Amino acid sequence: MLPVSWRPIGVKGLIRVGPNEDGGYVLPLPLLKSTDMLLGFGLSTDWRFEEEFRGRSGCRVECYDHTINPAFWRRKVVTDSAGFLAGPQRFTWSKFRYMLKYREYRRFFSRPEVIHHQLKVGYDGDGSVSLKTILARITTESVFLKIDIEGWEYRIMEDLVNTPDNVLGFVMELHDIDLHRDRISAFIEKLGSFSVVHLHANNGGGTDPGGDPLVVEITFARSALVEVLPEQHRDYPIAGLDYANAPSMPDLPLRFG
Repeated sequence: MLPVSWRPIGVKGLIRVGPNEDGGYVLPLPLLKSTDMLLGFGLSTDWRFEEEFRGRSGCRVECYDHTINPAFWRRKVVTDSAGFLAGPQRFTWSKFRYMLKYREYRRFFSRPEVIHHQLKVGYDGDGSVSLKTILARITTESVFLKIDIEGWEYRIMEDLVNTPDNVLGFVMELHDIDLHRDRISAFIEKLGSFSVVHLHANNGGGTDPGGDPLVVEITFARSALVEVLPEQHRDYPIAGLDYANAPSMPDLPLRFG
C-alpha cells in the first residue's frame, strides 16, 4: 500500500491535458486558466501535453531536454530513410509517420512563445541548469511545471519545496518509489502550501512484490487555488480522467494505508 499522506484531496475541476495514454496528465482547470508560463522538464518526442496546455491557456511554453538535439534528429532521419530505401519489407507506415515528427517539432517550437532549451534540469553546470536558476528569472508570471526527468526529480526536490509564490502547481513523475518512499513522504510534508490533488500509477513502470506501482504521476496545486470537495475518498484510477500509460496493459489501482 502507498502511504496515506500520498492520498490526494478531492478537488473540483480536474481535467486531463494531453493524450489518453503516456504523456497525458490530470490537473485542476483553475491552474491551467491562471498559468502564464508552462515549464516542461523532459520532452523526448512527445509534446502533446505542452501543445494542448498552450492551446487551452494561451500561455508561453519553455521546455528543457538535453537529449533532443540536432544529432538526435539526424540519427532518426538516417535510420528511417534507410528503412524506406530498403523497400516495403522493412518500411512501415509507423516509420513514415515518425519521419514527419521532426516537421511537427519544428512547427511547434518555431513560435516565438515556445522555446526548447537543450539543457538537463538538475544542477547548475556545463549543459545543465537548476530549477532555482530557471525560476529566478521568471518573477512576474504565474508558472506551472511538468516534470518527467527520469529519476532526476529527486535532485530538484529541495528547489520545489522552496519555489516562489508565482509557481501555481506542478505535475511530476516519480520513479523507483519503492526505494524512495520515506524521501517522498518527507517531501510532501514539507510542501506546506501545496496539496496533492491527483495520483496515478504508470502501469508501464512495473510493480513491487506487493502489487504497488514503482512509478507514479503526482499533481500538486497551491491549496488556496483549489476548491475542495466534501467527498474525499475517491478510487484511483478515476474513470474518464485516468488512462493506462501503456494501453496494452490494464491500469493499476492505488491502495493507501
